[in-house]
Amino acid sequence: MSVIYPWGCVVFRWRSAQTPEIAVDRLDAARAAGALLLDVREPAEFASGHVPGAVNLPLGRVAAEAHRFAGRSVCVICRSGQRSLRAAALLNGHGKPADETVKVSRGDLALRAAYTGEGPGADLSRYDPFHLVLADLGQVLMWSWNGERLTTSPLPAGTSMVVNSGLDPESERVAAYLPRFRAAEDWSAFAAEPPSGDRGALIIRRELPDGRVFASLSVMRVSIAPEGVTYDFTDLTADQDR
Repeated sequence: MSVIYPWGCVVFRWRSAQTPEIAVDRLDAARAAGALLLDVREPAEFASGHVPGAVNLPLGRVAAEAHRFAGRSVCVICRSGQRSLRAAALLNGHGKPADETVKVSRGDLALRAAYTGEGPGADLSRYDPFHLVLADLGQVLMWSWNGERLTTSPLPAGTSMVVNSGLDPESERVAAYLPRFRAAEDWSAFAAEPPSGDRGALIIRRELPDGRVFASLSVMRVSIAPEGVTYDFTDLTADQDR
């Protein structure tokens, strides 16, 4: 089995995912088509002046109330664009995040699965949503936790691509790259592809309005075969300061 881990997705072969922005002049058309306008400033800021028809939900409450907007198009605004980008990222997430007061790292899930050979336990309420893939000589299983419900599904032989939304054929990354992964014998070249802000890009690099950079930092490739395990790590930040 071969596995490659770029930011936001996992691609593996077994033999037996950004936030779009719209210009102000397109906002009216989006709202006319049914999009909700969400203002994520604080209530006092909203009271001092806001776009007619906008709904106020401060950024600090977006994660807890994101389920209210499931399945609906939402345009997010704030004062400078920084809070709206963070809110949009939360709204584009999949599943219900854990309560911040009890949240624990998901890192132990893979370690426990590797040690026990079993999937995650019953009480997952302290974990953010995740996909966990566990393979043995006979099958590959994926456990998906959306913050409320755990599902288990077997993965077919061949090449699969898991993004934030799971095995999602509608994902732009999956549509762009899964056929390429299936056709390629050697996946190492994918780690060398130029970064892009395109929603279908595998290696991501996007400059935010405040000057910060949102980007893929590394790619890992793991190959598991009868003769042993091969692990390759590519640091995508090595040349950024040169």
